[in-house]
Amino acid sequence: MAARGLQGAGAALLVLGLAGYGVLSTHQGTYGTGAEGFSSPHQLVSNTLELIQQQPALVTVAAATLALALVRCARPGGTGQAAVTVRAVGAGLVVQTLVLGVLVAKHPRSGYLLSVAATLPGLLATLLETADPIVPAWRRTTAVLGVVGVLLFAHGLWSAVTAHVAVASTLRRDDVAMEVWLDRVAAQRGTDRQALRTLWTYGTTSQCYALWYGDWTAGNVFATDIGRLCPRDGGVDIAAARVWSAAGSVDVAQATNWDVEIIPRLGRETYPDALLEGDVEETELASVNPVSYAGFGSAAGKSDPLRPDRVLLLVVRQ
Repeated sequence: MAARGLQGAGAALLVLGLAGYGVLSTHQGTYGTGAEGFSSPHQLVSNTLELIQQQPALVTVAAATLALALVRCARPGGTGQAAVTVRAVGAGLVVQTLVLGVLVAKHPRSGYLLSVAATLPGLLATLLETADPIVPAWRRTTAVLGVVGVLLFAHGLWSAVTAHVAVASTLRRDDVAMEVWLDRVAAQRGTDRQALRTLWTYGTTSQCYALWYGDWTAGNVFATDIGRLCPRDGGVDIAAARVWSAAGSVDVAQATNWDVEIIPRLGRETYPDALLEGDVEETELASVNPVSYAGFGSAAGKSDPLRPDRVLLLVVRQ
């Protein structure tokens, strides 16, 4: 009865998990916000090959783990409750990993592979815990996998810390350079930098914009508080072409009391309605966004040419 209950619970969790992927499965585009339809075989293969190039180690470990899971499900090593557990949990986690893999290939972002990586330890633990500890081959396999896992974790942790330090250093350097640009704009307008009314957009590193951006996802419940913290720094929702500031929310077309807007070139080209009217000046600074965040950090360690679509632009009002 306990084994059947475990199987039923596993099936219920699998159904609930798959239900959460409904929108992603039936729509294209990031977050499933695009047109209806799943994808094409050619696109899935192309995206999968791209993900393999981005994360070869993770894909290799995932493939090996799935192969081991299939072997253990086919040959659980017994017919009792342990065998039922192996088949139920192993099959469920295999299906979950495959579904995640297909959805990541459908919406290719290397960051989305974190969900696949989070599933693998549980799957491996289930497979190895239920293995026969008396068989020498399983003992050696478990020991080797344990050592390899620790080494991969240490390497990943070191790489993550190194990349974070590089990104932080680059951001500090570019923040200082941006202040130089804004000092120049303030001098041209005959005002002090602290009095300059600045609009920040997606891809910039302004702390005030980070607050405005977070507030949009929270239903704008903290707008008044953020306005007190950032009285002269507003945020532009480029998709909705609206400005949020201490004075409230207005369309970009009606935002006339601002001195300068900072926006990536790609944002200007993709969302022209989010652009203030004024003179456009091109900086030598790069925008930051989740898609190119990893590559952005490499600039501190090696040459990383600035892509034209990532250049930050200053739009100075007349």
